[in-house]
Amino acid sequence: MVELLAARIRQASGDTAGAQEVLRAALLQAPNYRPLHYAYVEVLQDSRQHQAALVWLAELVKSYPRDEHLYSMQAKSFDASGKRLLHHQALAEVYFLRGTLPAAIEQLQLAQKSGDGDFYQLSAVEARLKALRALRSEEGKRR
Repeated sequence: MVELLAARIRQASGDTAGAQEVLRAALLQAPNYRPLHYAYVEVLQDSRQHQAALVWLAELVKSYPRDEHLYSMQAKSFDASGKRLLHHQALAEVYFLRGTLPAAIEQLQLAQKSGDGDFYQLSAVEARLKALRALRSEEGKRR
Protein backbone atom coordinates (compact mmCIF):
# COMPACT_ATOMS: atom_id res chain seq x y z
CA MET A 1 0.00 0.00 0.00
CA VAL A 2 2.89 2.35 0.70
CA GLU A 3 4.25 1.86 -2.82
CA LEU A 4 0.79 2.46 -4.26
CA LEU A 5 0.57 5.75 -2.42
CA ALA A 6 4.11 6.71 -3.48
CA ALA A 7 3.23 6.00 -7.11
CA ARG A 8 0.06 8.08 -6.89
CA ILE A 9 2.03 11.00 -5.42
CA ARG A 10 4.61 10.77 -8.21
CA GLN A 11 1.89 10.59 -10.83
CA ALA A 12 0.06 13.58 -9.35
CA SER A 13 3.28 15.59 -9.44
CA GLY A 14 3.77 14.73 -13.13
CA ASP A 15 6.45 12.08 -12.69
CA THR A 16 4.81 9.36 -14.77
CA ALA A 17 8.05 7.48 -15.35
CA GLY A 18 8.74 7.48 -11.61
CA ALA A 19 5.23 6.21 -10.89
CA GLN A 20 5.68 3.39 -13.40
CA GLU A 21 9.01 2.46 -11.83
CA VAL A 22 7.57 2.34 -8.31
CA LEU A 23 4.62 0.24 -9.46
CA ARG A 24 6.76 -2.21 -11.44
CA ALA A 25 8.99 -2.74 -8.39
CA ALA A 26 5.94 -3.20 -6.16
CA LEU A 27 4.44 -5.71 -8.59
CA LEU A 28 7.58 -7.81 -8.30
CA GLN A 29 6.95 -8.01 -4.56
CA ALA A 30 3.17 -8.49 -4.74
CA PRO A 31 2.26 -9.77 -8.23
CA ASN A 32 -1.29 -10.79 -7.25
CA TYR A 33 -2.32 -7.50 -5.63
CA ARG A 34 -4.81 -6.16 -8.16
CA PRO A 35 -4.85 -2.53 -6.95
CA LEU A 36 -1.20 -2.32 -8.05
CA HIS A 37 -2.17 -3.61 -11.49
CA TYR A 38 -5.06 -1.13 -11.68
CA ALA A 39 -2.73 1.72 -10.77
CA TYR A 40 -0.10 0.60 -13.27
CA VAL A 41 -2.64 0.47 -16.10
CA GLU A 42 -4.02 3.87 -15.08
CA VAL A 43 -0.52 5.36 -15.24
CA LEU A 44 -0.05 3.87 -18.71
CA GLN A 45 -3.41 5.23 -19.83
CA ASP A 46 -2.79 8.67 -18.36
CA SER A 47 0.48 8.83 -20.30
CA ARG A 48 -1.33 7.70 -23.48
CA GLN A 49 0.52 4.39 -23.63
CA HIS A 50 -2.67 2.55 -24.54
CA GLN A 51 -0.98 -0.25 -26.48
CA ALA A 52 1.17 -1.10 -23.45
CA ALA A 53 -1.92 -0.92 -21.25
CA LEU A 54 -3.76 -3.33 -23.55
CA VAL A 55 -0.90 -5.82 -23.48
CA TRP A 56 -0.88 -5.68 -19.67
CA LEU A 57 -4.67 -5.97 -19.49
CA ALA A 58 -4.78 -8.96 -21.84
CA GLU A 59 -2.90 -11.05 -19.29
CA LEU A 60 -4.93 -9.73 -16.37
CA VAL A 61 -8.26 -10.50 -18.06
CA LYS A 62 -7.08 -14.08 -18.58
CA SER A 63 -6.23 -14.37 -14.88
CA TYR A 64 -9.31 -12.52 -13.59
CA PRO A 65 -12.10 -13.02 -16.15
CA ARG A 66 -14.82 -11.85 -13.74
CA ASP A 67 -13.25 -8.49 -12.91
CA GLU A 68 -15.41 -5.82 -14.50
CA HIS A 69 -12.89 -3.07 -13.69
CA LEU A 70 -10.32 -4.71 -15.96
CA TYR A 71 -12.79 -4.81 -18.84
CA SER A 72 -13.69 -1.18 -18.19
CA MET A 73 -10.03 -0.16 -18.40
CA GLN A 74 -9.66 -2.31 -21.51
CA ALA A 75 -12.63 -0.53 -23.11
CA LYS A 76 -11.02 2.84 -22.37
CA SER A 77 -7.77 1.89 -24.09
CA PHE A 78 -9.53 0.28 -27.04
CA ASP A 79 -11.56 3.46 -27.46
CA ALA A 80 -8.44 5.65 -27.29
CA SER A 81 -6.78 3.37 -29.86
CA GLY A 82 -9.72 3.65 -32.25
CA LYS A 83 -10.61 -0.04 -32.00
CA ARG A 84 -14.38 0.24 -31.95
CA LEU A 85 -15.28 -3.46 -32.18
CA LEU A 86 -13.01 -4.32 -29.28
CA HIS A 87 -14.22 -1.29 -27.32
CA HIS A 88 -17.84 -2.43 -27.58
CA GLN A 89 -16.87 -6.04 -26.86
CA ALA A 90 -15.11 -5.03 -23.64
CA LEU A 91 -18.06 -2.83 -22.62
CA ALA A 92 -20.37 -5.78 -23.22
CA GLU A 93 -18.41 -7.78 -20.65
CA VAL A 94 -18.63 -4.90 -18.17
CA TYR A 95 -22.41 -4.82 -18.53
CA PHE A 96 -22.68 -8.60 -18.39
CA LEU A 97 -20.67 -8.75 -15.16
CA ARG A 98 -22.87 -6.01 -13.70
CA GLY A 99 -25.92 -8.13 -14.51
CA THR A 100 -27.24 -5.85 -17.24
CA LEU A 101 -27.82 -8.41 -19.99
CA PRO A 102 -29.79 -6.15 -22.40
CA ALA A 103 -27.00 -3.56 -22.37
CA ALA A 104 -24.38 -6.27 -22.94
CA ILE A 105 -26.31 -7.55 -25.95
CA GLU A 106 -26.66 -4.02 -27.29
CA GLN A 107 -22.89 -3.46 -27.02
CA LEU A 108 -22.21 -6.67 -28.94
CA GLN A 109 -24.64 -5.56 -31.65
CA LEU A 110 -22.74 -2.26 -31.86
CA ALA A 111 -19.50 -4.24 -32.11
CA GLN A 112 -20.91 -6.17 -35.05
CA LYS A 113 -21.80 -2.92 -36.82
CA SER A 114 -18.52 -1.17 -36.01
CA GLY A 115 -16.94 -1.93 -39.36
CA ASP A 116 -13.52 -2.71 -37.96
CA GLY A 117 -11.97 -5.82 -36.49
CA ASP A 118 -10.90 -8.96 -38.26
CA PHE A 119 -12.71 -12.22 -39.00
CA TYR A 120 -11.70 -13.81 -35.69
CA GLN A 121 -12.75 -10.83 -33.62
CA LEU A 122 -16.09 -10.65 -35.39
CA SER A 123 -16.58 -14.40 -34.93
CA ALA A 124 -15.90 -14.05 -31.20
CA VAL A 125 -18.44 -11.23 -30.97
CA GLU A 126 -21.06 -13.28 -32.83
CA ALA A 127 -20.46 -16.32 -30.61
CA ARG A 128 -20.74 -14.24 -27.44
CA LEU A 129 -23.87 -12.53 -28.75
CA LYS A 130 -25.45 -15.91 -29.45
CA ALA A 131 -24.58 -17.10 -25.93
CA LEU A 132 -26.01 -13.98 -24.28
CA ARG A 133 -29.19 -14.16 -26.35
CA ALA A 134 -29.61 -17.79 -25.27
CA LEU A 135 -29.10 -16.73 -21.66
CA ARG A 136 -31.71 -13.98 -22.08
CA SER A 137 -34.12 -16.52 -23.55
CA GLU A 138 -33.58 -18.85 -20.58
CA GLU A 139 -34.20 -16.00 -18.16
CA GLY A 140 -37.40 -15.15 -20.00
CA LYS A 141 -38.66 -18.72 -19.67
CA ARG A 142 -38.05 -18.73 -15.89
CA ARG A 143 -40.22 -15.67 -15.37
